[in-house]
Amino acid sequence: MFFTKHTFAVLTVFVTLTAPALGHAAEFTAEQKTEIGKIAEDYFTAHPEKMGEAISIYLANHPEFLVAASENLRQNQQAAAQKMKEMQDAAKKAQ
Repeated sequence: MFFTKHTFAVLTVFVTLTAPALGHAAEFTAEQKTEIGKIAEDYFTAHPEKMGEAISIYLANHPEFLVAASENLRQNQQAAAQKMKEMQDAAKKAQ
């Protein structure tokens, strides 16, 4: 039973992570999605180390996600630096 649940959970995570990339993945009913979610949650609660493995595999297969995240971070850092500079300039003018 454990092997079947384990295998199903791993396959569920695989489908969940790869379905957006496939574009033509099967649609699940709301009830099926709820059940899949419960199984995946139970599995990852019992095996938190597997979450890191699943994310690592996903990121290795989708480097564009890391590139986009890096670009987003760079833009946010630039915006924060600009805002900090504006606040410092305003503080200097107020003195």
